Amino acid sequence: KIRRLFHVWEKPETEGGPARATLYTKNYNQDYTRKGGQWLLGERLDHNFGVCPAVALINRAMIGDYRGRSQMDHVVKHQDAAARILTNMQVSGETIAQPQRLIFGVSNGEITQNGTMSRIKAYKSAIMGIANQDGKAFQFPGADLRNYETSLLQIMRPVSAVTALSMGDLGHATENPVSAEAQEKLDKKFTKKIRNIARMVGESFEEAVRIGAIVEGIALPQGSRLETRWEDMGTPSMSQLADVVSKLRTPGADGRPLVSDRKAREMIGFSEEENRMEAERLQNPQLAALGLD
Repeated sequence: KIRRLFHVWEKPETEGGPARATLYTKNYNQDYTRKGGQWLLGERLDHNFGVCPAVALINRAMIGDYRGRSQMDHVVKHQDAAARILTNMQVSGETIAQPQRLIFGVSNGEITQNGTMSRIKAYKSAIMGIANQDGKAFQFPGADLRNYETSLLQIMRPVSAVTALSMGDLGHATENPVSAEAQEKLDKKFTKKIRNIARMVGESFEEAVRIGAIVEGIALPQGSRLETRWEDMGTPSMSQLADVVSKLRTPGADGRPLVSDRKAREMIGFSEEENRMEAERLQNPQLAALGLD
């Protein structure tokens, strides 16, 4: 948990750096302004929350690491390499990719029609006709830029490995798409990555809600617990859900199922209102017998 937090409000570098800051503590917030290279006391807010109104949301935190790491750490170096390749391809496309022409035995006046057009415009013309019978023209084929495409493809493969995204998701289209089994494997890997992130930040969201309740003056019941619940990224089918729920509802060795009726309905995806209506239906023998709610 954060006990104290000193937040510096940055300004653009052209305006001389930071101009003000705020110190957050469990009982008050203190503003500071920077003038003449010194921090001066500003407005103070006594809130007496008993907790610092700040929550650390750290991604991929490790022991002793309070800064965290970005999910894009393993992608940045590949992104830089791809940017260089794309830049080189653009430069090549503007220079060597266009077919080169070589003309002999012709004066500049004949090419530019006695100065009525520029030489570069005449050179780039789609069709050139020369009346001089001694003139000869050759054209070299334009450079093939497919080697850049191959280089980008080689970069996309490790990116696909570290991000759990398929080559199609990264924009590479082929005549033979990814098989269903391979796509399912990538989806499971991506789902696991998202679940790990949700598990890491869940506690921070719970703490933020508790602090928000204190700020709003809402008294939580003694010993109450908060839980961050996320939408399942696995996107299982209804038949898969029904199969899992039916197995969990099967009585065990002690004669009791692992989950209750309410939990089973939540796993299937019932909303709070749907759960309430279903509970009322089951409590009414007549409606339960007819299958009505």
